[in-house]
Amino acid sequence: MMSIGSVKSAGSAGNYYTDKDNYYVIGSMDERWQGKGAEALGIDGKAVDKALFTELLKGKLPDGSDLTRIQDGANKHRPGYDLTFSAPKACRSWRCWAAISALSMPQPGGNRSGAATGDAGRDPGHDGR
Repeated sequence: MMSIGSVKSAGSAGNYYTDKDNYYVIGSMDERWQGKGAEALGIDGKAVDKALFTELLKGKLPDGSDLTRIQDGANKHRPGYDLTFSAPKACRSWRCWAAISALSMPQPGGNRSGAATGDAGRDPGHDGR
């Protein structure tokens, strides 16, 4: 499934996508601009950095061009779209069920260890009921 959201603020998006807590953090790998758009902007192969990324989201290009759109005296520039891909709920539910089923399957010798050791290894707050 794909969800599409409109990026509302270039500054907020720049911070969000480069936040150190996110797995897609700038600096976590060797991120480089690539593709036809990067070639056209003259940034192909250059390292991605937060300042340039935020400026691009604002519609400011490296050559000084400005892509902002003013309509009725207001800036109508849209920084971009956020596309999120995720598995359908049925797949996520199946994976959860499969994981729980695997955990609840009897393990070789698993039931004997408690009997052999008496109360050792039991949760003291649980009386077995």
